[in-house]
Amino acid sequence: DGFTFSSLLSACLMEQGKQIHAIVFKLSFQFDIPVATALVNMYAKSNHTTAARECFESMVVRNVVSWNAMIVGYGQNGEGREAMRLVGEMLRENLKPDELTFASVLSSCAELSAVLEIKQ
Repeated sequence: DGFTFSSLLSACLMEQGKQIHAIVFKLSFQFDIPVATALVNMYAKSNHTTAARECFESMVVRNVVSWNAMIVGYGQNGEGREAMRLVGEMLRENLKPDELTFASVLSSCAELSAVLEIKQ
């Protein structure tokens, strides 16, 4: 079931995760919000933000947890500008950010500020 797939994805290595992703796709669980969010997390934690974004974009329905997974993923992979862009998209979708969203935005802003300081 979806809970099992989500749990497996949060505990596995990348190669195992890709195999689970194939099974999830075959069984049409990629439309389950927690499973799709777990896929986003798995790819983002493995520094595969492009694959994470593909999973995110393929979601028919997204909740705040899904958006946060992608925003945090960008932030943790040094892609603060993308994280900030995604927050803008989230707001345009009329979704209300939560505490994790704001913490991620602050972290991304701090990172961007540090990068700008280094460049000067």
